Amino acid sequence: MIIYLYGQDSYRRQEKLKSIVAEYQKKHSALTIDHFDLAARSENGREFERLKDFSGGQSLFGETRLGVVHGLEDAEKEFADFLKLAAEKKSITLVIAADEKPKKEFDFLLKKPVQSQEFPPLKTAELTIFIKKEMEKRSIKFSSSHLSSLISIYGGDTWGIVTELDKIALGGKIEAEVLVPQFFSLIQRIKSGTLASRISALAYLLENEEPAAVFNVTASIADPELKVKMADYDVAVKSGKLEYEEVLTDLVLSN
Repeated sequence: MIIYLYGQDSYRRQEKLKSIVAEYQKKHSALTIDHFDLAARSENGREFERLKDFSGGQSLFGETRLGVVHGLEDAEKEFADFLKLAAEKKSITLVIAADEKPKKEFDFLLKKPVQSQEFPPLKTAELTIFIKKEMEKRSIKFSSSHLSSLISIYGGDTWGIVTELDKIALGGKIEAEVLVPQFFSLIQRIKSGTLASRISALAYLLENEEPAAVFNVTASIADPELKVKMADYDVAVKSGKLEYEEVLTDLVLSN
């Protein structure tokens, strides 16, 4: 069996993954669980080879096994054939987590028998429901105006939102915590989320931080595809064709 979890809201996606693993552990040994990163290369060979051994071998702790897989974007076409066979196996469950929809050769992951679930950025009404549920988990309350401020600052950045809620639950002041967004949370927002969220995050950063610092930090945490784009931007800035504010604006509008 294969479960495919994808979408830019990595917090909700990760929470779903954790719930699947927790539910599995209620019935099976944790020793039948393993994690695989297809983007990683180990000293003894590729993760794909290790995953094939895991799926084809037998465990001393039971027939059922659970594999958590990351890095599908770096997988080769051969991996698609492997997954099609794995989808039919009842003794093996592979949970694949990814930021985006699968590329063409893996689009079968969006069809049955694969169980797929998307986690897109939440819209304002959905964010309100999300925040209220997270507040209930932490037994905290604050006014509607503070809730609106939280949404205005973080937009669809659910990681930023829950980080602020955790701080408040530990005794932080609502006014201070909500009204002063964190630098790295804002950097994450200009890379993903809704257009309005990206624009508001960039506006705050450019008003309060050095544009060069914003650019360099964004480039340092970019995924491989974005790193190529950031390198082109860097050349344009250093050759005097563009300013950092201009390339950051282009990044936000074209992302």
